[in-house]
Amino acid sequence: MESLQYQGWSFEFDKAATRGYYASHRDECTCASCRNFHKTIEEMPPDVKRFLEGFGIDIDHPIEQMSVIALKKENLVEQQVQYCVKGTAISEEGHEIGIGPVQIAPLNKNAMANHEMEEPYFGFALYNMYFHWTVEDDIDEVYPEQRSLMQKIKAFLSRAK
Repeated sequence: MESLQYQGWSFEFDKAATRGYYASHRDECTCASCRNFHKTIEEMPPDVKRFLEGFGIDIDHPIEQMSVIALKKENLVEQQVQYCVKGTAISEEGHEIGIGPVQIAPLNKNAMANHEMEEPYFGFALYNMYFHWTVEDDIDEVYPEQRSLMQKIKAFLSRAK
């Protein structure tokens, strides 16, 4: 087991076991968002990449990936990902870990996706990490405009006339 104190957190982790987990778990979604994540993984900030890889994480294989925010004019999408680590994480005083603009939330096992890792384990959820949209899929179709309730009512009423 290795130890790390970082931004108010105490981590005890097994780097080799974490690497072994990622070597044997390669479930890959083929949706446009996931394909874009894998295609643009090199856009992950280097300090974030180093932090995660220091735990034995294979950054190209998160246990969960989603993106719900698209900045279409900039051709960027937020990548929200979760990774799993064999070990324990205890907050001394920390909340989220900030590395540049990226926020990393350590997670207990109850707040994580199904991942099939043996206890003890914890996770990291990454937010506020934007990658360019590079896949062939139309960003407007993958991320349709969200309408407010008032906009939906107005559209309904205008059709009813």
